[in-house]
Amino acid sequence: MRRILGWTGVAGLLAALAAPAMAQDESNQWVWRTDGKRWTRTEECLSTTVALPTTMTEVVPYGEQKDGDSWRMKYMGKTMTREYTRECPLPEVVLGTEHRWRFHTVGKRTVREDYFVVDGVEQSTPDRPASRVVQTVE
Repeated sequence: MRRILGWTGVAGLLAALAAPAMAQDESNQWVWRTDGKRWTRTEECLSTTVALPTTMTEVVPYGEQKDGDSWRMKYMGKTMTREYTRECPLPEVVLGTEHRWRFHTVGKRTVREDYFVVDGVEQSTPDRPASRVVQTVE
């Protein structure tokens, strides 16, 4: 009876550990890199396809909110107010235009700013003022 319970436990452990091992992403591979002096082995994602974002978060002015908009609480001075945001599609990108974003710190908040690089010159998002493109990251 002890042997049967022992083999059942071993089979259960193997079944529990085999499922996550089988589900690992096959695009990750071990790669050897050198800095000229030392060799290191790291696991890297070798996938060539990267899903680009198709939407961006836009702050909706007060009074223009709709049913599908999400809200969060935001400090305005010493009081908290509701701020509504909406997922909107990225504007059409002209050839030679690159969509980028960056994080920077404003006071104690980290802010994500979306912008476009057109022929090497940074521009705010077309058809939207720069102040409506900025979103706060918590």
